[in-house]
Amino acid sequence: MIGLKNMEIIRNLNEEVLKQKAGAYFSSLLMKMESEPALILFSSGSALGILMHVTLPENTSNLTLGVLDERFTKNPKENNFATLKETSFFKNTTARGARAIDTSMRFERVETLATTMEQAWRKWIEENPTGHILATFGMGADGHTAGIMPYAEDPGMFDILFEDERRAVVGYDARGKNPIPLRATATLPFLRKHITGGVGYVTGISKQPALERTLAQSGTYAETPARVFNDIPAFALFTDIML
Repeated sequence: MIGLKNMEIIRNLNEEVLKQKAGAYFSSLLMKMESEPALILFSSGSALGILMHVTLPENTSNLTLGVLDERFTKNPKENNFATLKETSFFKNTTARGARAIDTSMRFERVETLATTMEQAWRKWIEENPTGHILATFGMGADGHTAGIMPYAEDPGMFDILFEDERRAVVGYDARGKNPIPLRATATLPFLRKHITGGVGYVTGISKQPALERTLAQSGTYAETPARVFNDIPAFALFTDIML
């Protein structure tokens, strides 16, 4: 069925089938731009599960891989890029020539991590003015996505952190909102302006209230950051939640 604006919503109660469908959709995005440069930014968590069902093009030298959100932690098991590197998708893609934006833990401060990510993204955009940026998204039960936490209690702080038009990446402290508080994550203006295609993967009945807010005709980003899904062109949402 067709969702809000450009969003397509695909529902299936079988999670394995849902992953297959999401992987097939993502494969179709890659095939459409096989000869064009593409930066692919991945969310961590369950959204990585679709990658085992993605069919790669023969040549992946036009691809650059990175993460939408990075956790500032010295534990490699909690580092999003380290997790991405362990996937067969990453190993096979880089073996065929894809490059990567490494955000492994080698920074002194979360702000330095954020600046490094932003500089890498802007350099890619400058070098590939006709390129595409694709992204995968998950969503938490609180409505957060891509490391952008909700601040319903303080919309002003939310705007300062995530609505700054001058920034592509922000480093911040999500203490009290996430067990791993120091994050470097994409800002909403970057997502709206630069993501040309996206896949959302949201499963679990605990996320139903947040998904309802995400798809509602009205609401705030500070309450439900995942509402940004509605702003991304060519966005497909895969879910087992029947609304």
